[in-house]
Amino acid sequence: MTTTPERFAAVGDAPLVIEWHLQKHIMFSWEIDLEELEKFVPDELTAIEVRPGIGLFSVATLLYHPNQFRPGSPPFLELVSVAHVQADLSVKMPMSRFAMHAISVYSDSPDFIEQEGQKLFTPTTFDPSLRMTWTDNVDGVDASDDDGPIISFHSTNPSPVYTRDEMWGQHYNDTHGLHFGVWEWDGEKCEHMQRGNAGTFHPHPFFKGMDLRRIHGCYRQMIPKPNTSAVERFYKVKQLRA
Repeated sequence: MTTTPERFAAVGDAPLVIEWHLQKHIMFSWEIDLEELEKFVPDELTAIEVRPGIGLFSVATLLYHPNQFRPGSPPFLELVSVAHVQADLSVKMPMSRFAMHAISVYSDSPDFIEQEGQKLFTPTTFDPSLRMTWTDNVDGVDASDDDGPIISFHSTNPSPVYTRDEMWGQHYNDTHGLHFGVWEWDGEKCEHMQRGNAGTFHPHPFFKGMDLRRIHGCYRQMIPKPNTSAVERFYKVKQLRA
């Protein structure tokens, strides 16, 4: 893997603790009834509203490069769902693109589960049967496991234009008390908001009892440029509540 540029070594007094290298990364954001989303958001946080009574819920699929943990360690998968919440604009960092509270994280890698749990306190679940199938041009993905299908997403943009981007944001996790951290992502992607039928959610334990009938149209779609890599970085978290 490439050496981390010095400017990514820390944000304020928070050092870099995880650097992931991604082969594929699709993230779709969906409109959802705010009343349903707030069931999964800690009282200290405020879910954003894209219009009155409507919040944002995102699901991302990720395929990681091999050798993340040690030479010869295999590539692995992650499926993650988050609620979009208000960012803390007092934090000294590049402008936050969006802030997220993690709801559910599945992975087929025990190494990933251990590292995320120890350093970021994410709500991780080891799922050795997790499977993902991407379209040839990486503009759609199906995710499933032995419990059945989970999601099926496909881009509604027939003519994607890819650009290199560097995004910064914030994340919250509430598994060992409420924790806050900063993340960064850079790579080549197409991000768009074209309406249309962008996919399907299936009843599954991954959603932790969320009423999927209250998820509405797709708000934003982020898809990677085929055959390119992206980097995702996470910085040391701080505890906000025990």
